[in-house]
Amino acid sequence: MLFDNKELVEIAQVAKTYGLNGHVSLKFHSGFSETLYDEEIPVFLLIEGVPVPFLVEDYKNSGGYVATKFKYVDNAKSAEKYVGCKVLVFADAIGDDDDYDEELELVGYKVFDAHHGYVGEIADFNLIPGNPVFETDFNGRTIIIPYTEDIVVDINDDKQEVYINAPEGLIELYLE
Repeated sequence: MLFDNKELVEIAQVAKTYGLNGHVSLKFHSGFSETLYDEEIPVFLLIEGVPVPFLVEDYKNSGGYVATKFKYVDNAKSAEKYVGCKVLVFADAIGDDDDYDEELELVGYKVFDAHHGYVGEIADFNLIPGNPVFETDFNGRTIIIPYTEDIVVDINDDKQEVYINAPEGLIELYLE
């Protein structure tokens, strides 16, 4: 979708209202987080097919959701009309789309560490600007691993495996 000749990408959906002061709870799509917010750059709510810009005034994590306060939305009644709306940002705010697509293709790959062996299957990516991470699911535990050239040694697409060399103590942090 284009807005003012810039591409927009859907990152979340307004799930419900939150509190009485105009906050809404956003459910972010896999690989996205509230770290994309910038108080100077608007996010867009898709209202009747039209992207409408909103500035984020405040936000905080609330369970699996992010309670978000948009500027000029000051009560629960005003916030209610945005429930169900898609939330979009400029594509350049999330970096190179090709990188994002490549990372999403790795979901489901098995991860092997040089010291610990099998450490789970990639369940999710979090594209934190400047510090992307992936999450593995290992025996019901989540292990968060930075997605950097220093740690990711090799990716074997044929076997759907990722080989890493995690810094000392990183894996143990999640298994204790």
